[in-house]
Amino acid sequence: MAKPTTPTGGVPMPYAKVTGETLYQYLNRRDTALITDRSSFVPHWQLLSKFMLPRSTRFFTTDKNQTGGKRNSSIFNNTATLSLRTLRSGMMSGVTSPSRPWFILKTSDDKLNKKQAVKVWLDQVKNLMIATFLKSNLYTTLPLVYEDLGCFGPA
Repeated sequence: MAKPTTPTGGVPMPYAKVTGETLYQYLNRRDTALITDRSSFVPHWQLLSKFMLPRSTRFFTTDKNQTGGKRNSSIFNNTATLSLRTLRSGMMSGVTSPSRPWFILKTSDDKLNKKQAVKVWLDQVKNLMIATFLKSNLYTTLPLVYEDLGCFGPA
């Protein structure tokens, strides 16, 4: 039986079988649903931002940077901001420290993991990944991700 051709280059499109819509229609519908789901959280995120991270968030394209304006006037106690900073630093040093390996690679087959050639290959790949992480902006981005995770939930 021949595989059906798809506009995604052979990748199956399960949504087309169910809804009969094109990829564009499916993606538009999905985008609208995600925006609708997100909209109920935005007021809460804005309130959290106002008291914890007043200078680091913009939720809409209409939000503008205020040059010279004081945006942190709502903060009357910096406990939440300091706690967020502690969380961010703790996550960075405890989970993804750039100074030590924080992940291991192995296969799902225990017998395969014991073979010397597999161990050597996995170690080489791990070293390449570590080098790539160090050359990229991963370690400058992760603290921001952890900060957003601690403040807003999703990051």
